[in-house]
Amino acid sequence: MAPEILKKDVHTLKSDVYSFGITFNELATGVIPYSDCTTDVQAHTVLEMDYSEQQLAAAITTFNLRPNLPGRNTPAMAKLRSLIEECWHSDMKIRPSMSDVAHGIEGILSGSVPLPMVHAQQPSLVHSQPGASQEFLPESFTTSKETVLSSKVVNLAAQAAAHTSAISIGSFATSGAREKMEDRHFMKDFLAGSSAIHLFGVFDGHRGYEAAEFCAQNLPEIVMDKLSDLSPPEALVASFLATDKALESKLRNQRKTRTDSGKGWYPGCTACVALVIGADMYIANAGDCRAVLKQSGQVKALSRDHVASDPEERSRAEKAGGLVQWRVNTWRVGVAGIEVTRSLGDHDMKPAVTAEPEVMHHKLSADDEFLVMASDGLWEKLSNEEVAQYVLDTVKEPSMSSKRLVTEAVDRGSQDNVTAIVAYLKNVSTVERIF
Repeated sequence: MAPEILKKDVHTLKSDVYSFGITFNELATGVIPYSDCTTDVQAHTVLEMDYSEQQLAAAITTFNLRPNLPGRNTPAMAKLRSLIEECWHSDMKIRPSMSDVAHGIEGILSGSVPLPMVHAQQPSLVHSQPGASQEFLPESFTTSKETVLSSKVVNLAAQAAAHTSAISIGSFATSGAREKMEDRHFMKDFLAGSSAIHLFGVFDGHRGYEAAEFCAQNLPEIVMDKLSDLSPPEALVASFLATDKALESKLRNQRKTRTDSGKGWYPGCTACVALVIGADMYIANAGDCRAVLKQSGQVKALSRDHVASDPEERSRAEKAGGLVQWRVNTWRVGVAGIEVTRSLGDHDMKPAVTAEPEVMHHKLSADDEFLVMASDGLWEKLSNEEVAQYVLDTVKEPSMSSKRLVTEAVDRGSQDNVTAIVAYLKNVSTVERIF
């Protein structure tokens, strides 16, 4: 049953779409729904603990538990997974109509429909937004043309398709000790039908969840649009700036309709996004989310924290006219007193707090093992080296590795939302020799 039905809410046609998604996934996997799911809260190992009926209902409605998706890595299967995920989305407004579902299935069978852009994954815990004067309605940013990858990108991806087909990505997120969940993230495989193009990212919201919500839903499509004309680094920078501009316009319009006139309502979010094209990985970062790479024999940061305590960033913000002061044991920017010097949103502090990301390029090789991307709720409690070691010590399944990291941060007393994405960059197995 759909989450709203389990909560005793009114049945709608979208509830039937949810049920169809569950059934369709059962046909695709050959597995009875939830029979392969376990109550592995700590996720330190594979635990043989089945859900009771009451636990299962709670996990579906509160933790967004869903059956395991088909695991075969083909472009057609990636499209099928995307369609199923939309059908059983926790937000009924995001679920497609049955006519859209039928059209999507026909497209998968014929191969004539481009890969649908799945809505950003919701955090693992669902939270209401108490006290909000008006619901934030995430509208899609419409690009000016159909997404068509440049021949340069397609050729580059084709050359290294064999290498990148081994990439597997998983995530976990929680509000932690906080009442509200302001983190968002997304993960997209087989973009534009290519097995060599992957895009995923983490957004850490502040002063509200709205900026993170908007960016997670819209930035991926904008990146793919920009890639048709620009190089990958240029496309990432342009996408951050375009998303920020679209967010500013949307917030301005919604500010007019708020009962409090929107005074002081300037939500923002930090962002860290990874684009993998063949053997080339690009990390775009604005703020204090972080991407860390584990290679044979070393741990390497692929992003730099943009905070006011960094002399270079503090100087840049001051030269741009920003007010930077020492407050509450650290350097902070603006009247709002945020620690970061780069973010999307926060339009009352532009241009000092810029949306322009730093982009780092890394050439993938056989020495690369995995990438961890997470919000600062993780990095405040675990060092880069500790994060890498925990992943090494956990069963090699990306979602379980992500859950292990987040759980460890919470256990250590993190007072922030925590989101982690783990991407294995080579073939791994959940069965391995440990002695």
